[in-house]
Amino acid sequence: MALDKDFFNRIGEKISEVGADVSQKAKDASAVLSLKNKIREEENKEKFIYQEIGRKYFEEHKADEEDPYADDIKAVLAAKAGIETLRGELQEIKGIEFCPVCKEEIDKETIFCPKCGNKVR
Repeated sequence: MALDKDFFNRIGEKISEVGADVSQKAKDASAVLSLKNKIREEENKEKFIYQEIGRKYFEEHKADEEDPYADDIKAVLAAKAGIETLRGELQEIKGIEFCPVCKEEIDKETIFCPKCGNKVR
């Protein structure tokens, strides 16, 4: 009987060890996931800031023909014109329009944009 008791004690200890190991691994996995999410959030903030810098630069220099990025600025202006043309086509097909401020799709009867609050009528 002593052998059986010792055997079950070792099994119990092993189960406890494995359980503690699994628990620690779950905590570590959770911490890793949390840190990865925080890193992704910071990367998104960085990307947004770079976009804002680019947008500000574009707005300040779009009329400057001597700017070193003049070709890129022209490409942006062409893309914006293309977007507006496509939006016009979409408006006709769907019977909608877009908020002039935030470009949110809105109903033709809408008085205020539901996204930015701009008065459209």
